Amino acid sequence: MKTSSLVLLALFVASSCATPEASRSTDASIVAFDVGATEFSSGDRIVVERVHSSTGQIAPGAALTVLGRYELCSRETALLYLGVTATTSVGAATAVEPRQQSEVALGSGQFELTYVVPGPGYPHVTFYDSSTGKPFGGVYFGTDETLLRTKSWVSAR
Repeated sequence: MKTSSLVLLALFVASSCATPEASRSTDASIVAFDVGATEFSSGDRIVVERVHSSTGQIAPGAALTVLGRYELCSRETALLYLGVTATTSVGAATAVEPRQQSEVALGSGQFELTYVVPGPGYPHVTFYDSSTGKPFGGVYFGTDETLLRTKSWVSAR
């Protein structure tokens, strides 16, 4: 095996085991982030494990790919959604892209969601009730000005 193949293999193994703390890597596509406002009920959970950015940061115009895992206990199904709560009217209303959401079922699993940040705001991964469309829990993540630290989700019961 050539040296370059060994280096690529080592990089792959290292990146596949990353956690939020390990996301502070020197890889330009992996973005360091902090977890902000988080609220769940009845054993539900969303964990953001890794954030990749096409620009190396969480900012307008960046394509974010968020990898993580979820646990859904409070409902049979839900919509898992990656979005940004806008802080200005720029990018406040955008069409939902198929890669930014996923229907999930009772139990646990992994997710990979992608979204292009349309404007300034706070990125989050949120559960939405499949029948009412209302949010019922989620997690905000980001850095400095993109991190929402407090929020309450409206119960969709």
